[in-house]
Amino acid sequence: MRLYFIILLLFSFSVLAQNDLSQKIERAFKHHDNKIKVSQLKSLDSTVFNQTNYIIKARYLRLLSRSLRDISEFKQAHLTIDRAIKIVNDNQNKYEFGKLAHTKGVIYFKESNYPEAIKWLSQARAIYKEYGKFDDEVNATRRLAGAYRKSAQYRVALNLLTPLLPRKEQISDKAELGHLYGGIANIYVSLQLLPEALDLELKSLKTFNDAGLSQDIQAGSYYAIAELYRQLEDYDSAKIYFSKSLELDIKSGDRSYIGHSQVKMAQATLGLNQIELSMDYATQALNTFSEINSERDQAWAKSNIALAYAKNKQFKLAEKYFEQSHQVISKREGDNRLLSAILYKLSETKFNLQKYNEARKFALESLSLLNQTPYLKYKVKTLEVLVKVEIHYKDYKQASSYQALLFNALKKLNTEVYNNRLSILQHSLDTVHKDLAIKELELDKNHKQILLDQNKVTILIYSIIVMLLLGLILKLWSKRKIIKLEKRLLAESMERKKTLFSDLSHELRTPLTVLKLQLESLEFDLVNDKEAEFKSMHVKIDELNQLVSDINELSLMDDDSINIIKEPFKCKLFISGFSNEFKALASDFDYTEEIILNDNVMLFACRQKIQQVLANLAANSIKFTDAPGRIHFSCKQKHNKLVLSVSDASPGVPNKSQTKIFERLYTEETSRNKDLGGSGLGLAISKSIIDMHEGSIKAKNSRLGGLKVIISLPLYKNET
Repeated sequence: MRLYFIILLLFSFSVLAQNDLSQKIERAFKHHDNKIKVSQLKSLDSTVFNQTNYIIKARYLRLLSRSLRDISEFKQAHLTIDRAIKIVNDNQNKYEFGKLAHTKGVIYFKESNYPEAIKWLSQARAIYKEYGKFDDEVNATRRLAGAYRKSAQYRVALNLLTPLLPRKEQISDKAELGHLYGGIANIYVSLQLLPEALDLELKSLKTFNDAGLSQDIQAGSYYAIAELYRQLEDYDSAKIYFSKSLELDIKSGDRSYIGHSQVKMAQATLGLNQIELSMDYATQALNTFSEINSERDQAWAKSNIALAYAKNKQFKLAEKYFEQSHQVISKREGDNRLLSAILYKLSETKFNLQKYNEARKFALESLSLLNQTPYLKYKVKTLEVLVKVEIHYKDYKQASSYQALLFNALKKLNTEVYNNRLSILQHSLDTVHKDLAIKELELDKNHKQILLDQNKVTILIYSIIVMLLLGLILKLWSKRKIIKLEKRLLAESMERKKTLFSDLSHELRTPLTVLKLQLESLEFDLVNDKEAEFKSMHVKIDELNQLVSDINELSLMDDDSINIIKEPFKCKLFISGFSNEFKALASDFDYTEEIILNDNVMLFACRQKIQQVLANLAANSIKFTDAPGRIHFSCKQKHNKLVLSVSDASPGVPNKSQTKIFERLYTEETSRNKDLGGSGLGLAISKSIIDMHEGSIKAKNSRLGGLKVIISLPLYKNET
């Protein structure tokens, strides 16, 4: 009994000691000065490692690595987090490993090593999801999307974050919800959707203010809003918000944040032509980044000093600072955006200094880099420099070539902005008509501008060539014919877009008109059964949502932007599961099936997308078959292909229409039409998915009296 009491007493002392140590670690980590924070945490090292609780050791090392990261001691931060990873791996604690992988991924992100950040953050996100830690999953997903955004994979980033918004009520940490709004806003900025991004950033700031969150978080929100105003060229508003951000950053004492806000103040004041003030802020930022030994950010600050000199036409000094920035950034991997900006500004400066060979050299270096990146605005600027250089050298053929590339870049930039806006259409049904009208006007305006610029260049080239080399008239005439062909192709492309807009407008107008009539009926009390009327309105709204969702999915497929993740999986279990669901749904019909598959037959495909196609075929068959008709599902292996088919009874589809049912918005004037509901895009989406898997889908008459749809997919290549 006495021995038991002694053991219990020792255990109690151990628990109390561990709790006291945990509190000391937390107090040290909460210190507002990052350097003092690191010092206080390091002073606890021997105490932490003299006790046996590995969870406390891992947490201590994780917090220490985060603190080292915040003072840009990245090498030490990695060494520290790797010690923690070894400890939790030795103890086989998967969830603790997830938290450490999360921290390591953020360290790589801060270093601008985005491929490694994606690798580690993906592991952390998967583990949080497995353990049901939703707030942690949201944080890791947001960081992961940020790394994809920095890698210019904007669609992937958006596809990661937008599914989280419908679940925002499940996010207990309101700061994380505010950061989620901000994360999506950052992607919108990259997609040139600046007004939409500003709307989300204002929501983010409101979330932070309503939750009474810290000034550090509010400073980040002010910074993001100010940056959007700057890009929208509202420099007065940008200056106001950047000054608020800088004020809060100075209170927090974080030198990195202070330096970033100082650079942005330099950019906002430069936009207001306050050149001396801009130079002062950029110089302050350079000194701030020097204090924390951030070489990359020092180069960024120098490039902004160079911008002020260039604005003041002090091109020699601008050249000096641009070259210093280029020397640093060109040696870094993954910082292509800043490098592209420095290269084209350096080439512009060289041109202004009449150093045409060097201007051409840096512009070509910039163009080579930009051909591998999506930064079209920088590409346009770079091509403008190259056109001027070649005109100076009187190489009009090369100038014309660069001018053509410039036109294509402008056209692509405008087209991308439109496509990006269309992809978020499902979140803004109220503005769909306005967005389409604005986009059409923008395309028309840009088309006219392109034609105007092209005519100016053509006239200039013709005038010079006629004066110098009359013998080349025939060659120039041939080139002009090619340009006319390009115009015609562009006009045809615009006509196709207008046709698509017209079809979409028609598809949206009908249910919207019905909704308007139903609302008027309710308004004037013309309806006897209001509950039934409301249910009918809900059905129409659901149809609208489904139509817009299908339009968005087809748009992503057209741009090759949809996220298809293929993996090998066994067919029999997958097909059996689908068949059971199909059988349950077709309970009112005479349902039969024929599944002849070996257990080891495998597909290499996106399981979710194949399931989507099969579900669509099942829904169509049930919807368009007169009950109690027959429905037959078949799945067999034929040579190296998996062949699936769904057959149903009458009514059928005429032979002439069996290939057209896979076209978008095609309506067959028979009983198998869209009056039974649906967007009219399901089979078009299904065909696109099957095409992505290098398979085939076709329709023909069914022996049961209706329609038979047959899908053929290649089997996994390693299947024997």
